[in-house]
Amino acid sequence: QTYRNRFADGVFPQEELCLRGTDGRGGESALQDEPEALCLTEAADTASWDFTAKQAGLYCFELHYRPLEGTGSAVGLAMTLDGAAPFAEADELTFPRRYRDERDTPLTDKMGNDIRMAQIELGETIRWVAADASGYVSGPFYFYLSAGAHTLGLTVSREALAIYGLRFFNVEKPLTYAEYRQGLPEAADRGKCRIYEAEIVQSKTSTMLYPVSDRSDASTTPSDPLCKKLNVIGGENWNTPDQELVWEIDVPQDGLYTLSFRYKQNFLRGLKVYRTVRIDGAVPFAELEAVPFTYGIRWQTETAGGDEPYRIYLTKGKHQLSMMPTVGEMGEVLNDISDTVARLNETYRRIIMVTGTSPDLFRDYYLQESVPGLSDTFSACADALQSYRGQIEA
Repeated sequence: QTYRNRFADGVFPQEELCLRGTDGRGGESALQDEPEALCLTEAADTASWDFTAKQAGLYCFELHYRPLEGTGSAVGLAMTLDGAAPFAEADELTFPRRYRDERDTPLTDKMGNDIRMAQIELGETIRWVAADASGYVSGPFYFYLSAGAHTLGLTVSREALAIYGLRFFNVEKPLTYAEYRQGLPEAADRGKCRIYEAEIVQSKTSTMLYPVSDRSDASTTPSDPLCKKLNVIGGENWNTPDQELVWEIDVPQDGLYTLSFRYKQNFLRGLKVYRTVRIDGAVPFAELEAVPFTYGIRWQTETAGGDEPYRIYLTKGKHQLSMMPTVGEMGEVLNDISDTVARLNETYRRIIMVTGTSPDLFRDYYLQESVPGLSDTFSACADALQSYRGQIEA
């Protein structure tokens, strides 16, 4: 975030800088089954690409890759631009794998209980935009490129991969819902309704996202009074922005559709959680970048948009609907909290430089004199944390 703030007034060029994987230096230029990719197969393997930016500005970074056989963890890469990491998080960029359940319908045991299915890696190529996997920074990472020649370096920190392409680009800011509706044809509401079981997904980017059983409400389907049924997905395991769930939906005819969710969010008491909703890989309008889900101890049904539901234009046929966690409107507050905690940690280090890690209880260290500004720092941090609490509870 500090790096991003340095370029707060920077431009976002619409120029795309596309690089082929095989144009890189280092790694293995090709494996037998990956003739069009540059492969990094060992920890600390490094590859680099030379390129020229015509216009200075902030760019997103997308990697087109396929994870190779390994332990099943997400791919970890360290990025450098012109020989140096642009910011701390670039030392550990995460690029996930894609999985699916072995079957759409689970097997049952002799008592009729559903058995959790094995998860299979799809082994397909993936396009993924670099972002903060921890969730503290909302949206994609932005990298500043000056006009002129540059060198991009990627070093494997975890898992092997084949790199097909790399791209620096910018996504156009999504329209607001009002702007989105203005450009759509008026479509008659013909009352078509489709219900999809959330636990049946087309793909996912984490093995932690698997169907589980919930018997707290008989309205949850499938349901059985005696047998255990796998009928929900997500829960407390679904909490980082690199965890994407993708469903395939079949639209019966062209038209405007609302999107409703049946959910239970009883993990963050009194708070909302947010999910980014994409249709066919793109966010239709800005309001779907952070759809809120409120706290409640029971199951709830909400329509995106609330009392004035969003109407999304879909053409007839199959589409992909995906959701992934985002910090939403809490992003700025979380960044401020992180900065305040960093300031307190710095003050703590200054204190133990005087007292050591095991201070003498019978000695006066005169910290007010030994650590200049100690009281002012604590007072400012206390006021800031109280302010953040008010923003969170608002």
